[in-house]
Amino acid sequence: MKRAALALALALAAQACGKRGSPLPPHPRTPQPAGELRLAQRGAVLEVSALAPTLTTSGFLLPEPELELEILRAEVGGPLDKVAHRRWRPVSPGERAAETSPLPAPGTVVRAAARVRSRGALSTLTPPVIFTVEAPPPAPTNLVAQLRPAGVALAWTSPFPKPTPTPTPAPTATPDPTASPTTDPTATATPTPEPDPPPAPTPDPATTPAPPPGSLPGSVPTTPNATPTPSPTPTPRPPPGFWVYRRARAGGSYGEPLNPMPVVATAFADTTARRGDNLCYVVRGVVATTPATVESASSEEVCMAVQDVFPPAPPTGVAALQRDAAAEVSWSPSGEPDLARYRVYRASGGFPARRVAEKPPGETSFTESGLSSGTHTYTVTAVDRDGNESAPSRPAELRVP
Repeated sequence: MKRAALALALALAAQACGKRGSPLPPHPRTPQPAGELRLAQRGAVLEVSALAPTLTTSGFLLPEPELELEILRAEVGGPLDKVAHRRWRPVSPGERAAETSPLPAPGTVVRAAARVRSRGALSTLTPPVIFTVEAPPPAPTNLVAQLRPAGVALAWTSPFPKPTPTPTPAPTATPDPTASPTTDPTATATPTPEPDPPPAPTPDPATTPAPPPGSLPGSVPTTPNATPTPSPTPTPRPPPGFWVYRRARAGGSYGEPLNPMPVVATAFADTTARRGDNLCYVVRGVVATTPATVESASSEEVCMAVQDVFPPAPPTGVAALQRDAAAEVSWSPSGEPDLARYRVYRASGGFPARRVAEKPPGETSFTESGLSSGTHTYTVTAVDRDGNESAPSRPAELRVP
């Protein structure tokens, strides 16, 4: 009994000493609204995309497995939340998701919006994007790709007519203030003064009608025939341009264009392509980017393996000197970053040049003995890591007595 009473007393004392705070409210799970809502027509396809948020409205990270994005699209009037086509799809925080559908007829007004759901909590609906469908522009043609030392060069044929240059107005002649005016020799030098006009009759207040409202000095005109204020001139569209797309040949897909702004020229250099890449390209014409993107269907696709097919520059400073009974050939070091080796060639007695030596990048000389008498011509080439060999250097001759 004593032990039980002691244990109970200790338990009560421990409970009395501890303090419990008020339970904290759960963090709100409502996700932030979707971002960067975009609407685009790409050829015969209508695309609506939005960016999933990463945080809740209280600033906490969203759970990835339970995040969904809803895209709403309507082509008829009425409340968007009631008449729209809907589609939910799972997304990761920060991921851009898109919904595609056949392009409606030109002139159709399309409205689109998006929202996010996380564990049953809905975000607010984004402001809708409203867009009138246009006739799809024609696609570029004749796309070709060529390897260049700095990447891949692309060129294509534009489907758009060349813009007509605005004619420059002819300058207006400015009269010369120092020139004498042309006068009629028969005219009189002093003009005849005209008689003063008769004085105006004094109006009779009893018979003069009252002026119309708004015609008094300082009053605001209220006449119904007042000229309306002209509407502002709409901002003209920029000239059509082009977006270049690239994908990996093995299972890749076309995402964002390589150029963030459409190019007006019909050529583009992909300087980000690296040796060993196997890539495919398409080009699309762009006639509008706001409020929605309007671009053509893709051009024909071209694919190529990116590799180094360009030889290095030939070595310089090649010289041949006789040292006792041998020939010493030297040259200046090559500045090629992918240099693998040098090759030394000799032509003698009217025969074609043949290779007589290979040297690593760190060596810039070669000694050959046992030469027969006569004239010997030496040249040197540079070879890169892909086996591309340069043109021969300038020849260096050596006469052996």
